[in-house]
Amino acid sequence: MALSKRAASAPVSSHVAILRSLADKYHPTNNPDGFVNLAVAENSLMHRELTTYINEKIVFKSDILTYGCGGIGTQDLRSAVASFVEQKFETFAPLSHEKVVCTSGLTNAIESITYAVADTGDGILLARPFYGSFPYVMLERPGVKSIYVSFGDMDPFDPESIVAYQTALEKASKEGIKARAILLCNPHNPLGRCYSKEYLRNLIGFAATHNLHVISDEIYALSAYPSSSFTSVLAMDTSDLIDADLLHCLWGTSKDFGASGIRIGAVISHNEQLLSSIASRGLFNFPSAAADCIVAQVLADTPYVDSYLVENTLRLEKAYTIVVDFLDAEKIPYISSGGAGFFLWINLRKAIENRGFDFVGNAPAALPTGNVLKHQSDINLDIVARLFQQKIYLASGDAFGSEQPGWFRIIFSHPEAIMLEGLTRLKRAIESGPVEGITPAAAASLCLCFCAC
Repeated sequence: MALSKRAASAPVSSHVAILRSLADKYHPTNNPDGFVNLAVAENSLMHRELTTYINEKIVFKSDILTYGCGGIGTQDLRSAVASFVEQKFETFAPLSHEKVVCTSGLTNAIESITYAVADTGDGILLARPFYGSFPYVMLERPGVKSIYVSFGDMDPFDPESIVAYQTALEKASKEGIKARAILLCNPHNPLGRCYSKEYLRNLIGFAATHNLHVISDEIYALSAYPSSSFTSVLAMDTSDLIDADLLHCLWGTSKDFGASGIRIGAVISHNEQLLSSIASRGLFNFPSAAADCIVAQVLADTPYVDSYLVENTLRLEKAYTIVVDFLDAEKIPYISSGGAGFFLWINLRKAIENRGFDFVGNAPAALPTGNVLKHQSDINLDIVARLFQQKIYLASGDAFGSEQPGWFRIIFSHPEAIMLEGLTRLKRAIESGPVEGITPAAAASLCLCFCAC
């Protein structure tokens, strides 16, 4: 029997390609010829500590076998998230569990809030480059389009660059797309930088002028190093700029706690109607009761959380230094992160050109529609083939809407031995010429497989 039109028209999932790549994962003794995956944004530096804590400290009661409080997370979880965020984000206004709705991961939270603030065919402003799954998550079920904001030669973190949002807004209006919100990632993925208070105030003021919601994805908030200056939208008094009902914050455990398998996300807002709307669809967002219990108990243990976060940032700083020292030594250009996240935005095009190698073709990438890239840039396809030959994965900038070809995201939150092996392979890749025998279609599928990392 034929499938639905939706199923028949669906593209091959990028997740399938990722899972296939993980089947041949590098291990120094068990699989030394496997792939070193520096593409997926996971932090494994504290896995041993967190799993030990969970195994020794977490107590499950029989109520985890029930529906509990329904699809928005237990009151224990929402209270723990509210208290944690209030303390760590230094919120301007107090938070209670009534301002929090929990979901099964932050991806689900993004989809839920998109569904609540925009109708099918509407648009949400998204600065380039962006987290590769944003367009897909907003379009696939909510039916909301991405309005891409391009900056050209402007620094996208300069408060003056807000003019690019105005340009994108006007272009969308001419195309008949009604903008409903701005989606911000702070600290930024993939650039690893934090927005300044001045920038945030300018952007929030711009949003208010156009009656737009501001959604701030702050999932990397506590993966900012001591030398950085992260500011949450919740930490500022914005009463002179915008209606509180238009300002929302998202957070989850996947990044700051290196726990992407524990699917807990949170929508934090003072907009009761928005939270009620998300709660009404809780059947689709239901957090696992076991995950709910784990996160509630971990966050409630303030001494442990404090020590965990300090150690995590110290390890991230050390890992960051290893990669930056390598990039400097090999003269690979990169965007200085400013100390947030566990990735760097690196220019492999320049690194390869500086070694005297040329590229075949120079077709630009097409911006993604949902999770579909119409085509990848010729230069990135060439680079991906070189990486593939050395059995190393980095995330192609095409999947992030990069404005120039040749940019890739590298993840450095791995044990040192794995990172050093990956960097050795990266060095070999950029010192090799064009690869024979890997078809453009095969390279294109590798670019696509990074779209949801």
